[in-house]
Amino acid sequence: DSRIDAMKKANKELVDNLLGQSSTNRIGLVSYNNSVMLANTLNLTNAKSLLDAKIDSWIPGGATCICCGILAARDMFKNLSPKEKQKVMIVMSDGVATSSKDCKPLLGNVGNMNNDKAINMHDDYAINASWNAIQSIENLIVYSIGLGGTNNPTILDEEMLKLVAAAGNGEYYYADVNTIIDIYKDVANSVTK
Repeated sequence: DSRIDAMKKANKELVDNLLGQSSTNRIGLVSYNNSVMLANTLNLTNAKSLLDAKIDSWIPGGATCICCGILAARDMFKNLSPKEKQKVMIVMSDGVATSSKDCKPLLGNVGNMNNDKAINMHDDYAINASWNAIQSIENLIVYSIGLGGTNNPTILDEEMLKLVAAAGNGEYYYADVNTIIDIYKDVANSVTK
């Protein structure tokens, strides 16, 4: 799949950019499908070889539980990052939120925060997870990136990803296999401003 290969390459470039900017930068990786994939997740570190190896282990498949990924990243920041340090979460998806089963116990019954723009409860959980993350973590911004396919960009729920970024005081970016690296560079540059 060219999208997973492009995403892996882009994530490795992001790792290079962020770790190259400061020796104190650390990166964590959260992989998710219908839930968080712990075997493919890595806590905050500045060990490039560990990050690259974890990125190489990612494979596509399963449902898409965006709220699961956001909440796992939130907990990673809460447990492993000093309050005063700037934190950036990048939520990348190539599809539609299709699962939220692990989020209800953590968020409860969510209200519709997005003026009825979300089309399903999975969207609402993703948006609420982003809002919850910035409410519970100081100095956090949530960006989202939608990785569309050049052959079928219609499977990407851009509206939900825009709302995830807005709830997290961040920005949304659309990328395809040809632009994902440039988008990550833009995000990395905005992080260091």
